[in-house]
Amino acid sequence: MRGAAKRYDATVALAGVDFDALAGEVHGILGENGAGKSTLIKLLSGAVSPDAGTIDVFGERCRFRAPRYAQQAGVMTVFQELSLVPDLTVAENLAFAKRGATRLLRSRRRLDRHARAALLRVGIDDLDPGELVSELSLEKRQRLEIAKALAQAPRVLILDEATSALSATEVEWLINLTRRLASEGLAVLFISHRLSEIRTACDRVTILRNGETVASYELASVDDERLIMDMIGRRIERLFPARRVPELGEVALELDEFGAAGSTGGASFTLRRGEILGLGGLQGQGQTGLLLAIYGAVRSKGRLRVAGNPERLSSPAQALALGVALVPEDRGGEGLLLDKSIRENIALGVLKRIAQFGVIPPRVEREVADGAVANLRIRCSSTQQLAGTLSGGNQQKVLLAKVLATEAHVLLLLDPTRGVDIGTKAELYEAFADLATRGYAIVLYSSDAEELIHVCDRVAVMSAGSIVGTVETDGLSEPDLLRLAVGGRSQ
Repeated sequence: MRGAAKRYDATVALAGVDFDALAGEVHGILGENGAGKSTLIKLLSGAVSPDAGTIDVFGERCRFRAPRYAQQAGVMTVFQELSLVPDLTVAENLAFAKRGATRLLRSRRRLDRHARAALLRVGIDDLDPGELVSELSLEKRQRLEIAKALAQAPRVLILDEATSALSATEVEWLINLTRRLASEGLAVLFISHRLSEIRTACDRVTILRNGETVASYELASVDDERLIMDMIGRRIERLFPARRVPELGEVALELDEFGAAGSTGGASFTLRRGEILGLGGLQGQGQTGLLLAIYGAVRSKGRLRVAGNPERLSSPAQALALGVALVPEDRGGEGLLLDKSIRENIALGVLKRIAQFGVIPPRVEREVADGAVANLRIRCSSTQQLAGTLSGGNQQKVLLAKVLATEAHVLLLLDPTRGVDIGTKAELYEAFADLATRGYAIVLYSSDAEELIHVCDRVAVMSAGSIVGTVETDGLSEPDLLRLAVGGRSQ
């Protein structure tokens, strides 16, 4: 890619990017949210056309007027926001990745055989070809997306934050897969905000900042501090907020053997205003189901009290009315309307409060959105910018602003920094600490043990749907958390 440029109205997404990747290598792309990575990927995948610049694939000059032209040139992309059809089966989704899909769809046996072969090629043995995609977990959908891309036998594979929805075991699977694909002659572009993954997976790295190429390195020749400074243009003095002594208020939430209906075990804890309680443990131990049950998004069992009152929450609307709000892990599919503006998305959280006779006063809507953009430092051209054109980190801030606009006092955060760059993470951590200081009660589930230790006041470790131990985070180490997660000792 040479001189690639792209502008959206007044917003310059790319200002002349030069970039190259070699066949047989895994090449990392680094940069803050808003640095231009998403636009770069959209240009390479044919989702948008560049205003200027050239793209060569294996020496051939290409002009991608639509995604199919990129695919015909051998370029396949696994996007962070998934592109699967939820009402179709695993096998049917995989069939669309193959020429002659109509012939496959006429025969259930042929369709099933093709799906199993595509899954086997990437080492996936726990997906049923007949299962609906809508019934799959986010992790399984992400792995299916990867299998779908590889079913087209690409020459260039682009992985856009493909690890953000995966467990540690699945991340290892994907990194091993990328190394194998590179050894077979593919060029693999690997986009991740986790430097440890970049170091393990990649041979070289290119860094973007403010829509421009800042540097390219052989990874063996550069340290993490140099990479971070190139990404954000400054030294981060502190990633995590200073350790604080929480000023605990009244009890906000109490659980007694509570959990999602049909799950094993049940969780018990008490959460007070001014406190951040982390949910830890190995992934898939009931953390997501627990938060969805508290929010009324799934049927529940056990006993729940909100502000001291026993409740049986049967819907998110009921939870919101009681001051309980959720930041979901899939911001694009479950949190935001990407084809609506920032202002409209934030206003969704306060429609009942600001509407007058069924009409939303534009002035009030604008004030709410402008205040949120300033408080959370959302980078945008205006609050009229579409949410779908924002970087992942800024989308996450809009989602948090929408939830805060509800004036809920209990916040349930489901992996809220997934797919967020290191600079935006630092800003979100400060925001969480500030909210706790202002009296919010927060439950934070994270797949990152370091995040739990440095952001939370306590961590409740889950195993098989139950809390097996709760520990104070002051002086806590990652091995301490891991020992509790695998050993099941209460502390």
